[in-house]
Amino acid sequence: MSENKMVDLIKPIKDIKITNKNIFNALIKFQKDLKNPIKNTAAFKYKYSPIEVCWDAARDNLAANGLGVIQFPLNKEDKVGVRTLVIHSSGEFLESEYFVESLKKDIQSIGGIYSYCRRYAFCMSLGITPHGEDFDGKEAMPNDDDIKSLQLDINKKLKLIADKSFVSKVESYIADNKDYKTLTTVFSRVEEQLKKENENV
Repeated sequence: MSENKMVDLIKPIKDIKITNKNIFNALIKFQKDLKNPIKNTAAFKYKYSPIEVCWDAARDNLAANGLGVIQFPLNKEDKVGVRTLVIHSSGEFLESEYFVESLKKDIQSIGGIYSYCRRYAFCMSLGITPHGEDFDGKEAMPNDDDIKSLQLDINKKLKLIADKSFVSKVESYIADNKDYKTLTTVFSRVEEQLKKENENV
């Protein structure tokens, strides 16, 4: 996933105090014995270390040091992400939030972003360095076919709109703006116009 599509990456870890010495000591021991996960061949041409491989690389070492990881899904405006807690048996914990902008709205793409966020937040929180490219992140990003499909959907709805001045403005605008996020905004505006006209019939 390209860097300019990421937002609010990792928020500062909250409430780090000297009293967190138990979890700090445990993390130092954990990282000393940590072996990074190997890359795994995924579908198509991508190679990466999926979340289950990252967990397998860390699970026994986490337990041996009284550590655990809990992750929760988050949603904020057009972004999805995860809250990650690195917990210690003493009751101490470290918390972070990781968000990525969700451009594609279908459930499969959003699921891919959640997988991407879980893996990156998990690895960054523990100091794990996975190998290879991210596949789930790439899959969640709109490609040229997605852009063309959205343009076709916009044009189909424009043919149903009676206000030809509105149609002309939209056609002129999308001719110069082919960014997926921009087109999703245009699509919503076209739907609103069509709904308004239908209500006035």
